[in-house]
Amino acid sequence: MMFEVISQEDTHIIKYDQDHLYVLDMIQNTLDVNGKHIDVSFSRERLAELDSILKKYDIPLISIVKTIQLVNTMGELETIMNEELNSFHESEGFVLVDSNGFMTKFKGPYYNTWKHRRNRILEPYQQNGKIPYENCKNEDDKKFADFLSTLEYDVVCKSTLLNIKEMMESKGLL
Repeated sequence: MMFEVISQEDTHIIKYDQDHLYVLDMIQNTLDVNGKHIDVSFSRERLAELDSILKKYDIPLISIVKTIQLVNTMGELETIMNEELNSFHESEGFVLVDSNGFMTKFKGPYYNTWKHRRNRILEPYQQNGKIPYENCKNEDDKKFADFLSTLEYDVVCKSTLLNIKEMMESKGLL
């Protein structure tokens, strides 16, 4: 089984209100299935079985990821990808699954922006006490770094990216 795990103990780029386990897929433990790496019918059958179990026992902590949109042409795919990759809505990204069951995960601009700020600005500052302005790619990154400089260093060291974002939101900076 492949999962996406959401845990309050492992804070991330995106704020989630509660822990959750998303089942992404169920695959056979083999390297080759009838000339393919993934048996789509096996996956669909097992996910349907799991879905009925989850519904029967009303287990709110676990759910199966649902298909949001089915595309049939390259043009439709290009349109969706362009919309997602050029939007700045608060999400991690999206997963594409082709007709053979192969999955590809794309991280969106919002996620990538905040991951950059965490990895290249916040964490280096927490580690060595010097704000790495040289890692700022644009004016918004510089504003993030400037905000960090207004906080007590001990506060920054004890904070996660989500804590910092909440502080910025409370000051009307986001």
